Amino acid sequence: MGLGTAETRAIERIIHELAHSACCGGPLVIKWLASPAEAVDYLDRLGLDALLDMGATSLWQQGGSSVSPDVKAFDQAFEARLVANELLDVDECDKTLMAPKLLAKSLALSAKLPAHGVFCVRAVLAQIGWLETSVSDAAAQAVFNVELLLRSGASESSVPIDNQLEVFRAYELGLLATWETPDEVICVPSFRA
Repeated sequence: MGLGTAETRAIERIIHELAHSACCGGPLVIKWLASPAEAVDYLDRLGLDALLDMGATSLWQQGGSSVSPDVKAFDQAFEARLVANELLDVDECDKTLMAPKLLAKSLALSAKLPAHGVFCVRAVLAQIGWLETSVSDAAAQAVFNVELLLRSGASESSVPIDNQLEVFRAYELGLLATWETPDEVICVPSFRA
């Protein structure tokens, strides 16, 4: 499968490994969609009640430091995160992910839906946001986590650091975002050159 420039098979392997290390039960279905707009449309069709029954994202949030760092270690890790934010274009990726939500809200308002209808559209979009992970943001957080883990005494070859490097690798391989539902992980490739 070749969507955009993403190396989908390698990304799927990373997702399966992260899910396995987090002890996620049952088979993991990965569904590729071409754009954030397709992901939002797909999830919108599930309906608000189904979306409300789903939890927030967890796949990309593993392996942070379990020890309390000193202030200097935290500050240095935070500085690394700020640099990573710029290098990984976190703000631009967030804008790309927000675009279909803003469009849906705008269309609801321009269709002159009653206040309750606009509220329902906004509620669905908010719930979709709870399922969403911007992989550039997760990769920037992984830089912070690795820096903090190393400064807290973790070994370079430790499992938590390996997990964080896999998050970063998924970004490098061309994964823009995921949405986690109980039944599947919806993936959208980035279209970086």
